Amino acid sequence: MEIIKPALDLGVTVTDMDTSLAFYRDLLGLDVIAELPSPGGQMVLLAVGESQLKLVSPKKPATGSALPGGISAGVPGMRYFTFTISDLDATVESCREAGRPVVVEPVAMGPSMRLGIVEDPDGNWVEFLEPVA
Repeated sequence: MEIIKPALDLGVTVTDMDTSLAFYRDLLGLDVIAELPSPGGQMVLLAVGESQLKLVSPKKPATGSALPGGISAGVPGMRYFTFTISDLDATVESCREAGRPVVVEPVAMGPSMRLGIVEDPDGNWVEFLEPVA
């Protein structure tokens, strides 16, 4: 395999596109790149630096939520993804005010970084990482 893009794109199946866009686009401020049909339904591409977050609303509506427990669920699979940001406290507080559960309050992880984790509308864990100078 020869990687030709210096980024990793992530596809997330959502139960409600409007609710997910309210979180990722409106609350977190990600820009919409495109809205496309996908083999399984409708896709909205959001810019994350050189990466893309691909929200997919399947033709057959998704039901339920992500397996609870995030990192500590004790099951294999993708359990969270990370945004590296410069305003951890404000971002976590904005998420809290918008009604998103805060799973991990902002905390130092050694001398060079802090992190906080919230749940998106489908129960996926979203980690925010802030480098500390």
